[in-house]
Amino acid sequence: MLTRTPLLTLAAVAQAVIIEYRFDLLTGAGSCSDDYVTNLDSYLEDTGTLITSFKDAMTAALKADDGGTAGRDGYVARRLFTSWFGIQFTNALKETPAPTSETKAIWTQMEAAVDNVYDFLVGSGMTGPGLTDDLPWLACSGEFAQRYDWDASAFAEDGEEIDIDDEIQSINEIFPESDSTVPYWMSEKKAYEMLEDYYADNLCDAFTLNGKQDTLAGLTFPGATAYSTTVLGSAVKYLAKAPGILLCPRVFSTTTNKINVLSDITYQDPDSKAEISTIIPQGSATLLHEIFHLVNYWTEKTGATDASDVVVSSAKVVDISYDARKCLQLAQGSLASYQAIDSTINSQSYIFFVLSYWYYQQSFLVADTTDQYEVPGTFYMGYVVKWNWKE
Repeated sequence: MLTRTPLLTLAAVAQAVIIEYRFDLLTGAGSCSDDYVTNLDSYLEDTGTLITSFKDAMTAALKADDGGTAGRDGYVARRLFTSWFGIQFTNALKETPAPTSETKAIWTQMEAAVDNVYDFLVGSGMTGPGLTDDLPWLACSGEFAQRYDWDASAFAEDGEEIDIDDEIQSINEIFPESDSTVPYWMSEKKAYEMLEDYYADNLCDAFTLNGKQDTLAGLTFPGATAYSTTVLGSAVKYLAKAPGILLCPRVFSTTTNKINVLSDITYQDPDSKAEISTIIPQGSATLLHEIFHLVNYWTEKTGATDASDVVVSSAKVVDISYDARKCLQLAQGSLASYQAIDSTINSQSYIFFVLSYWYYQQSFLVADTTDQYEVPGTFYMGYVVKWNWKE
């Protein structure tokens, strides 16, 4: 793993984080305005709060029931791990609760993904190409990448067209052409990214997929290891490119998003059966969702000697489903051809779990009182219930 001197403790991450400590903010067409940077600081602060909450839940789930608050915390955590990841526990009411032998692998894979996010947030770095001296980058506008046809002129690392023997080379003469992807050139990073062909010219504009119109909130660019090929007897080389994240303007909109950060979330009456999707803080949750992609895409090669010795992880975190009910089905192994362990490679499963536990940890005052608190609630089945709810 690429390591750095930790800039902040985990406690500090949950209190005062500056976005430039973790990302190289683009300065060209994808730059982030001052207002966006202020929002990003808040979003990153929330990611620290949430990853702390996730760690709290993991600790609580493995503690013996003391008959008090710790016992209640463990009870809630275990139920949520079962709901969102399909992890079952043995001896839950005895001295040593632990994942069952059948679901231990799920716990281990989930723990590894969470640890990677933790390491990144506390400044210990992440595994990935092109990061020896650089942070992963972050863009706030889809204009930072330009879409091209495969037969368009190819750019070299210096941004100039590739000219070999007085012939301008096309992109498909440099990179293998695909029927399902198109090349986007990131001029500030001097690198290509091959993305799904349904995206718009401006990545943040509306696009149509399976007959439905959609727009991106965020997108993770995994980066790439060094690439070389030979064209007309001449070598064409690209250095390893660092990974990064695009957050689109819709993420920053307080008009579109009534809940954008954790502090916007209010008490939900269990009788309302409010869906968890209605309390997602769009700004903070989108950033954390993309960070789970970002830091869990690559893994070190066996015997790696430096940060460039990486391969795509067999447990890279992807998008299987954003829908809460489908995520619950995924955790029970009842979604299409997936198994319960696949919940550990679905980014949104982490978001639903941690919001469920974070919400349980909050103390909401009873209306018109100053010292009476509501019974803690959570989201075992995707809608709000009291912590001790029985099916």
